[in-house]
Amino acid sequence: MVRRDFRRVLRGYEPGEVHEHLEKVSGWFATGGLERVAEEHLKRSEARLEGLRTDAHREAEVVTQAASAEAEETCSAAAAKAEEVLSAARAEAEETRRVAGVEASAQIESARTDAEAKTVAATRACEEAEARAAQAEARAAEAEKRAAESEAQAAQANATAESEAVRAGAVKTSAEGEAKGVLDRSRLEAERTLEQARAEAETTAQEAHSGADSLLEGARREAYEVLETARREAHEVLAAARSEAAGLLDAARRESDESVTNAKARAAETAAEASAEAQRILAGAEAEGEREADRIRAAAEAEAAAYLDRRRREADRLARGARERRWSSVGGPYGGLEPEGASASGSDGEADAVWGSGGNGGPERAGSLGGEEQSDAAIASHDEESGPSVPEDQEAASEIGDRRRAPEDGEGPRAPESGSRSAPPPEFGEPSDEESPERP
Repeated sequence: MVRRDFRRVLRGYEPGEVHEHLEKVSGWFATGGLERVAEEHLKRSEARLEGLRTDAHREAEVVTQAASAEAEETCSAAAAKAEEVLSAARAEAEETRRVAGVEASAQIESARTDAEAKTVAATRACEEAEARAAQAEARAAEAEKRAAESEAQAAQANATAESEAVRAGAVKTSAEGEAKGVLDRSRLEAERTLEQARAEAETTAQEAHSGADSLLEGARREAYEVLETARREAHEVLAAARSEAAGLLDAARRESDESVTNAKARAAETAAEASAEAQRILAGAEAEGEREADRIRAAAEAEAAAYLDRRRREADRLARGARERRWSSVGGPYGGLEPEGASASGSDGEADAVWGSGGNGGPERAGSLGGEEQSDAAIASHDEESGPSVPEDQEAASEIGDRRRAPEDGEGPRAPESGSRSAPPPEFGEPSDEESPERP
């Protein structure tokens, strides 16, 4: 708060108190302005730094997301490629198995056909053997027929012999022996032929059956070997396809892992570059902020020094005017005396014109009031240039101006404000109620 009252009510102002008061006000204004400017610049620098940091984090997140998306896309492409290769290998294995099955079925069918043909041939051989046996039996029957005919002939011969019994018993005995020998020989030949035919038929049938069995067994073994070979080849092709698919899948996985690693490395490098760029920008912003703060501080200090200098000069002018009005109001027997410190307070080397005027100071007082009005106009123009950032200074200046202005013609002395501990004198240059002597 700006102090707006003084410890004593005097006719005019005490130069020391005015100087002290103006020093305090200037210090408060200079300190408050610098702090506000520094705080505002610091806030702007922090906001800019936060924006740069947010942009860097956002850019790093975008790069990381792009790298993750690229890695996921690479993994998906590798998995799709591996699945495609595995599907192609499975299809090729199925096709190989089907072709092997078809070939095995064809070979089995061919072996079965050959076995059936050989069986038919063996059956035909058996039939031929049976036919030969039948022929042998027919020959045996024919032999038996011939034997029967021989018997018939023998019977006829017996009949003839009986009819001709008379002719010779020896002829009958020889004929019977011959017939019996012929019959025995015929029977033996027929039995021998039948046995040979049966043995030959059995041998042929056995040979045909054994040949058919051996052919069928060989065909079965060959078909089984072909089927086993086809199965082994199918298993080998399937194993090779699986190993190739596994190799492709491992290669795809390694490539995907390498892509992910490279993407992560690129993301880390990008994040590091973004962090370094953010640090560089932060350092630049901090340096720029420090330079701007130094510049603003120097400008504020220069402005505060200029403002303080102007205030001091104005305070000196106010003090000189107050002293002039004070000693002019004293007049009379004290008019020829010089106040203590009057020559010392005039720092600009001007002579005090009060002592040559006498009386109440007529034109000198008017000149002093004109100077005060000019100083008030200068203070107002400076306050207008400074802007609304120093309202307390304007209030203090306005109050100081109100206190040092003289009342207009026809106006009475101003009443002191209520609530104030001290009030300005009713008129500059006149003694107050406390210090004015009794007038005759």
